[in-house]
Amino acid sequence: MRTPKYRKHSSGQARVTLGGNTYYLGKYGTKESHDEYKRLVGEFIACGGVVIPESAKGDLAIAEMFLAYLGWAKEHYGKGSGELDRIKRIIRLVNEQYSHIEASKFGFAQFEAIRNSMVRTGVGRKYVNESTKRLIRIFKWAASRGMIQPSVPQSLAMIEPLKRGRTTAPEPKAVKPVEPEVVDQTLLHLPKVVADMVRLQSLIGCRPGEVCMIMPKHVDRSGDVWEICFDQHKTAWKGKSRTVYVGPRAQLILRPYLLRGEDEFCFSPRESERQRRAAQHASRTTPISCGSRPGSNRKRNPKRAARSHYDDASYRRAIHRACDKAFPAPEGLTDDQVKEWQRSHRWSPNQLRHSFGTAVRRTEGIEAARILLGHSDAATTTIYAEQDRCKAIEAAMRVG
Repeated sequence: MRTPKYRKHSSGQARVTLGGNTYYLGKYGTKESHDEYKRLVGEFIACGGVVIPESAKGDLAIAEMFLAYLGWAKEHYGKGSGELDRIKRIIRLVNEQYSHIEASKFGFAQFEAIRNSMVRTGVGRKYVNESTKRLIRIFKWAASRGMIQPSVPQSLAMIEPLKRGRTTAPEPKAVKPVEPEVVDQTLLHLPKVVADMVRLQSLIGCRPGEVCMIMPKHVDRSGDVWEICFDQHKTAWKGKSRTVYVGPRAQLILRPYLLRGEDEFCFSPRESERQRRAAQHASRTTPISCGSRPGSNRKRNPKRAARSHYDDASYRRAIHRACDKAFPAPEGLTDDQVKEWQRSHRWSPNQLRHSFGTAVRRTEGIEAARILLGHSDAATTTIYAEQDRCKAIEAAMRVG
């Protein structure tokens, strides 16, 4: 978030603009005006870039609270985080029904209505519980900053999560490995960038979100086995480190994607789109002198533009689209039958991680699989770090 500037008004007053509103701080250059500036800006940043007037804190609307939280969350979780997308989904759902009501009046009835609406869509019990936990965290955050009374999140936290066997929400299906033949068939219909993401993940066993986040700065190429050390990952908040080991075969896939800026994402939808357009142009049969020239039919300001990086959701959707092409539904099916066919013939990137773990456990043993997959607590990782590293490097040389 950009820090608002301390400025001088023509009247000689110091001023600062926060959230579109101008605040006068006293005579320009005085200690008192600087102190007032620091106070207001500090509160503004703490509240996620939203000004909450003292008079409005008692009747703060839910939409205003969410706006403040999102401003903070964007800074806290940073780019490339799937958690921010998951937060946005629960916020969007609540805003559809309760954006206008006061945050202090959001209680059990409203919470239960939101939860029931999720259950009716057919999502799993675990997903519902994780989403409502995020919602409670937002209310806790607002209470910690004095936006609402602490009693609001306290009462919400007392609501029991959905229990197994006591709700109509289905249990999540166990994630199973995906067959190599299915992956190979899908690869034929994937863009090159996404296909290489799949090939790389199959060889190193990282999480879907991790392969999306790889930047050249994360990759240590000093040894025979490369090491990818993430500064942000799923369990970073627990104090855990995360290293992914890249063997010789995986290095051949990753190497071309490291030829870019240290802080650029290796796998980019923009790059994939450029490749698609280049392939289109190469296969063009109409002479350049006839028809549309390259780029002439592009919108200057498209509503949706290719992003700088994939996230776990866009990565999964790209694979699902390729699955639909690789395993087309038979003709004559109803719309519902087509959807069921697609569901049964799609696979997701997290299954690659399970396939990797199964293969490593079979050939290298359960300990090597545990290390390569990053399954350990912080204390054990610290004590056995070098021992684990050696085992992982030996295994990666053989399987990666």
